[in-house]
Amino acid sequence: YLIISSGSYTNFPKSILGLKEYSVGIKSLKNAFEIRQKFGKQLYSLMSRELDSNDIIFNVVIGGAGLSGVEIAAELASKTNEFIKNNHISKYKLNIYLISSGESVLKGMPKYLQDKSLKRLRKLGVNVILNTRIQSVQKNKVFLNDGTGIDFYYMIFTGGVTTSYYIKELEDCELTSHGEIVVEKTMQIKNYDDVYAIGDVAQLKDKNKNILASTAHAAEQSAQIAAKHIKAKLINEECKLKYPSSDGVLVALGTKNASVVLFDKFKCSGYLGYCMKSLITWNYKSGLDKNAKKVYEKR
Repeated sequence: YLIISSGSYTNFPKSILGLKEYSVGIKSLKNAFEIRQKFGKQLYSLMSRELDSNDIIFNVVIGGAGLSGVEIAAELASKTNEFIKNNHISKYKLNIYLISSGESVLKGMPKYLQDKSLKRLRKLGVNVILNTRIQSVQKNKVFLNDGTGIDFYYMIFTGGVTTSYYIKELEDCELTSHGEIVVEKTMQIKNYDDVYAIGDVAQLKDKNKNILASTAHAAEQSAQIAAKHIKAKLINEECKLKYPSSDGVLVALGTKNASVVLFDKFKCSGYLGYCMKSLITWNYKSGLDKNAKKVYEKR
């Protein structure tokens, strides 16, 4: 049996000139560290000098207002505000822009999360630009479809993902427009009975055929489904499988703040949301540790 679990990568549309050359994605550990280092370096450099009107304004532009874009914008703004407060630095010299092509942020997610997240971002001082697309990017400047431009020190693009190049070369393999592999309920690839695809590389759907967001929880479920099906085939047993599902969405919105929707019923935000998210994260991590220990003991 073959299981494909190669994940996904930031998709830089070729139609946006200069995007790949002058911005970074956040789907790799290297880029995540680079963002943190550059942002921290710029903040600490402000401590060593007094800013005046001739200084270059420090702008961070984030293209894409999905879950990753919103959480990054909130975290950067939150840390910036704390740094400014503690070190008495002029706030107007540090600007964070979040560009969304839609009427709000978090497209496709519950309206409660959209409204709470947008309100929180604006409270943190994030410049949220709605109904606007990135036209092109040059070194240290992004141009928008409304004719305006924004100078930037650093640009992060979170506007979409795609799969590895070799996935597109698989023969008789049905793919989505984003390059994801279309799979059966069992996680088998159509036309390949002994090949499975799990995680971000596969298009996962719930029992109502709704497409699930690419999350660690959904990826884990797909792995469990594939493993159970393979085990059943090996011992010639019938296998009853459940569809992967989304029990809720958690959005981190900066220091000790989050918005949460669980089972489409329970909703909370602010510090309570942060506490709920922390509890769920702790429980999730404990489960991973427990499963890892079981596998280690059975080696």
